[in-house]
Amino acid sequence: MAFTVLYSHIRYFHPSANTIACDWEQFLIHSVINFSTSHSETELLNKLKSTFKTLANLRFIRESYSTNKESILQIENGKKQFWQHLGICLGDEGSCYKSELIPHKSWIKQQPEESTAKEWIRLKILKGWHVLMPLFGDNTATTTGNQRSVNELAFTQPRKSVLLLADTILSWSILYHFYPYPECSEIRNLKTLEKALSMALNQNEQCLAYLTKILNDGHAHVVTAAHLGYRRALVPFSWQVIDNQVVITKNSHTFYCGDIVKSINGVCINALMTEYLSRFSGKAEFCQYLAFREVLSTHMESGNVFQIQRNREIYDIYTDSIQVKTEQQVCFQLLEGNIAYFDLTKNSVEELLPRLAEVNRYKGVIFDLRGYPIDADILLQHLLTSLDLHDKWMEVPVSTNPNHHMLKFEFYGWGLEPVQPHINTTVCFLTNIKAVSYSESILAIVKYYNLGTIIGEKTAGANGDVQQISLLSGGVMYFTGMRVSLLDGSQLHGVGISPDIEIKQTYEQLIRGRYDSYIETGINYIKGQSNYHRNQ
Repeated sequence: MAFTVLYSHIRYFHPSANTIACDWEQFLIHSVINFSTSHSETELLNKLKSTFKTLANLRFIRESYSTNKESILQIENGKKQFWQHLGICLGDEGSCYKSELIPHKSWIKQQPEESTAKEWIRLKILKGWHVLMPLFGDNTATTTGNQRSVNELAFTQPRKSVLLLADTILSWSILYHFYPYPECSEIRNLKTLEKALSMALNQNEQCLAYLTKILNDGHAHVVTAAHLGYRRALVPFSWQVIDNQVVITKNSHTFYCGDIVKSINGVCINALMTEYLSRFSGKAEFCQYLAFREVLSTHMESGNVFQIQRNREIYDIYTDSIQVKTEQQVCFQLLEGNIAYFDLTKNSVEELLPRLAEVNRYKGVIFDLRGYPIDADILLQHLLTSLDLHDKWMEVPVSTNPNHHMLKFEFYGWGLEPVQPHINTTVCFLTNIKAVSYSESILAIVKYYNLGTIIGEKTAGANGDVQQISLLSGGVMYFTGMRVSLLDGSQLHGVGISPDIEIKQTYEQLIRGRYDSYIETGINYIKGQSNYHRNQ
């Protein structure tokens, strides 16, 4: 823990010439091996001093000791450089996030009040011991007299246990300083670091999933090196989670609407839920959907036997590996009462534009957003009647200090402009827990500008460009890198977007033939056959 706290601050907030040139991957692996053999506080303290002396000019002091910090390192203000992180750059050149070195003058301007700007921090690392660390380095020379390159550190091929511990330290360090929703998580509680490190030391590979779990972030998850590029198997039926069970929602030549899936290839899917739920973060309903999806796709083989419950009877149904969904993927359909239906999750809006040109001929139109759409912001331009001027609902943190101190934000919006043809018929949007991220941006604009009536369930509550941590073991950890709210300023993260008309598909509706109560509700709303109480 002492090493991790110091490492996280120096790596991301002390820009000496040596920290900038450091091979941090090699440094971290070497340090994990080195610190695993510390047997006393004195030995640990000496290792901390020797490990970091080539990277930063530090002063280790007793907790009760007070010192003149400016006497430790004298650098003219004109030569001082500081880190400024917009989110944080983690290697993706196409990302909206970046990290850059800025001069002292610019750093001072970034502080909310010049009188409170502190160029030094004091860290508690051990009981009774603190470290004084400058937040700046010299832009013309190294800050230390010891010029031995950290890259010269030698180590053998690291064991799996070493990589697991190193990945835990790396991930926690980034999440601790740069996860934009610390108030919604436990990541800044040092007890979480203690637990994660203990799990890693015991070679519990769920230590990384534990870190993402406590974020309460629907984007957060870990993909191991073995699963990078893995394509999720296509399940040969449409399904939905109803009453904590996987229920088939459409007929095919082998499955029937209302069938309850009990197992796949002899594996009880409900029995695996506890294990799989621990891998996902965010709202409970969203985690449940992701866990069931993972159970189904992970256990697909060359030939599959699904055990299903139908009318209280149990059946085994065999499918081969190349079977695909048998029902037609409907992107556009003309429903009863001259009502149009578009599934925005199946095709791009660009491909639907010829249909949109004639949409005002219909009594109304239903747009299906139960999932992830393609370029649906184009559709919003055909619904808007004035310029979208709200430009502060996406916030990228600007960090010039560690520990979320003096945090500022850069604000963004979409700035959409209305285009022709304008859709002026009655509009509904269908949504549910599968609507996440980009889908929620679409619905947030719909809700704020009253561009249509939203029907269904609350969305997942996870929005904003995702960050990727490249793990030393070869895997990747994902998390949300920016703050995103509703356009009226209210919280979206972990809450989701509430529908105007709230409905929930029930098992009884399915077996009575109402295979899609969302579409049915949309039809009835447009036809005006029912009166609904709209949520305020």
